[in-house]
Amino acid sequence: MPEKDTNNKTVKEKLYLVNFEFICGEYEQKFDRLFYARNANNLEKRVHIYLSNYYGTALAEIDDDVYYYWDSEVAVKFNGYSEIKNLEDIISRMLS
Repeated sequence: MPEKDTNNKTVKEKLYLVNFEFICGEYEQKFDRLFYARNANNLEKRVHIYLSNYYGTALAEIDDDVYYYWDSEVAVKFNGYSEIKNLEDIISRMLS
């Protein structure tokens, strides 16, 4: 169901491609995930919820754009995002 603003109007969400980096010891793996969000602030909240749901309550700390889990044994770095306007955007960004 679409979200409503305070005037009960439907708020249109945009599609974003978010880039992450999983870090554990010397191992690093980049990965991407698509999110719908109203704006950049809403996107940050959704990223936080996604990481909390995926990694559970083992969050040790957040330092800038790096989320540390399990006593800092594992980290996930939020490397940025780009707005997706069409299918070609997704394809070109995933292949670059």
